Amino acid sequence: MCDQATSSSSTGRSSWPISVRWYSTRTGEVAGTQRLRQVVSTLKMVPVLEGVIIPFVPQHVGEDGTLRPSDVMAAGADAMLAELAKLTRPLRAMRMAGA
Repeated sequence: MCDQATSSSSTGRSSWPISVRWYSTRTGEVAGTQRLRQVVSTLKMVPVLEGVIIPFVPQHVGEDGTLRPSDVMAAGADAMLAELAKLTRPLRAMRMAGA
């Protein structure tokens, strides 16, 4: 299952960053994520290569229902958010220049 972390707004503006996190152990879903990156590029969204893989989701969910990330998942999330932060200002400037 793919879940968009950041997506295009309905304003019709382009150049929005997007990152994807996926929950699976099946390689087919990882391949689907690669195809999703191709589609969003066509929509003038900027795919971020960094992402978070959350394998065996039930093993990482605590009794209270919250996700208990492994060190690898936390590092992936940190890398993804850092990349999104780097892209935010330049892409905002591009969107505003085209508005």
